[in-house]
Amino acid sequence: MTPKSMTGFGKGSVQRGNLLVEVEASSLNRKQLDVRLGLPGMFAAIEPLVVKAVSRSVSRGAVTVTVRVSGERIANESSLVDRKLAAACVHTLRKTARGLGLADDLSAKDLLSMPDVLRTNAPSMSSRAAWSIIEPALTRALAGLITMRTREGKALARDLKARCGRMKAILNRVKALAPRAEERQRKVLLAKLKAAGISTRGCDEALAREIVLFAARCDFTEECTRLSSHMAQMEKMLASDREAGRSLDFLIQEMLREVNTIGSKANSAAVSKNVVMFKAELDRVREQVQNLE
Repeated sequence: MTPKSMTGFGKGSVQRGNLLVEVEASSLNRKQLDVRLGLPGMFAAIEPLVVKAVSRSVSRGAVTVTVRVSGERIANESSLVDRKLAAACVHTLRKTARGLGLADDLSAKDLLSMPDVLRTNAPSMSSRAAWSIIEPALTRALAGLITMRTREGKALARDLKARCGRMKAILNRVKALAPRAEERQRKVLLAKLKAAGISTRGCDEALAREIVLFAARCDFTEECTRLSSHMAQMEKMLASDREAGRSLDFLIQEMLREVNTIGSKANSAAVSKNVVMFKAELDRVREQVQNLE
């Protein structure tokens, strides 16, 4: 099992007598669940039911549900123009145009595009009847959406697991350099003291302790251990079908903090080179994780 992608598409349809209902559900990346609906007026009353059905199937992403209805019943719809509202809009717009010195080029198309000027006289339908028609088509559309999100999630998980493997290989090289880093820093400090004319032969206990502490500050074995633990958690999350996007995003931030600490502590060209390579892979992982639910 693997986490799902946030990108997907599904559609479903149902025929009831001479009424054909087609539902399309699509989703894109979004940190939270954002449901947007495109329903004909006759189904406006069941919008809460549609949102609830989507939220049972999807936890993250921008989900758009579009419903199209065709048939003899829909052919009986008629469009009505609110003439009183249209006249008020024309008066206000022309007065504003004169006041601002603008051209009076208001068209019928502009007027009809204004809110509530053109209204559709759709056939009425009870919420219960509307839901009984929409639900089967919506269920099929959401099932298709989840199937695609699952398939995309598997592909993302494969890529992320491969990148995790590369990061583990890089980290192993860094671990191998860790014992040498502390000794190297000790030698660097001794060389600087010698260059300054300070003899360390037979030095007092306080100076000897400071030399040891200075070298110990360059030890990054703890950061390496935590990075190994984080990557083990990442692999575990990628093998689960639970929502993992938010958790992985947090984990990546922690990994970035640890690897940056290694880079600043090591003061070694060899370690720095591997840190840069690790961060490059981690950046690609972070980009991919943004697509996971």
